Amino acid sequence: MKIKNILVSIFVMVIAVIILVVVFPQEKTGSAVNENSKTKDCGQGTTFYQGENLCWQKSTKSEPAKDWNNANEYCNNLELGNKENWRLPTLEELRSIVKENAPEEITIDESFFTDTKLNYYWTSTEYLKTKGTHWYVYFKTGYDGIAQDFKENYDVRCVRDNILV
Repeated sequence: MKIKNILVSIFVMVIAVIILVVVFPQEKTGSAVNENSKTKDCGQGTTFYQGENLCWQKSTKSEPAKDWNNANEYCNNLELGNKENWRLPTLEELRSIVKENAPEEITIDESFFTDTKLNYYWTSTEYLKTKGTHWYVYFKTGYDGIAQDFKENYDVRCVRDNILV
């Protein structure tokens, strides 16, 4: 009887893991920072990647977001570098600053993106198969995945289009 219970428990755990992998996929982003692209300051506390035509917040939000809505609000209300048009990056935009094959634990160029924590970072990209979920990028590994919007303590780095007006 005990062996049967153990086998049933193992079977249930295997099925649970398979379901989690299917529902919450993770994949290597595969996007690398173009090491030849030029960066420059585009205002106090910001950096510009020419290849992407985006200005990024150099330093992250001082404390993690309470949830996705808090992260989105933070970026929409951010005033930095004398600009107010900040927003959460899309999944593709945040993937674009991931360094592939980074020799360190962290997968972002810390000389341009200061205060990066080995944590999950919210994006504005909604996961269309499940309402109330958004994509994130995990800067410890460079992988991305999805999380429910109520998840706590994900970090935030805002971005804006580099409009020269």
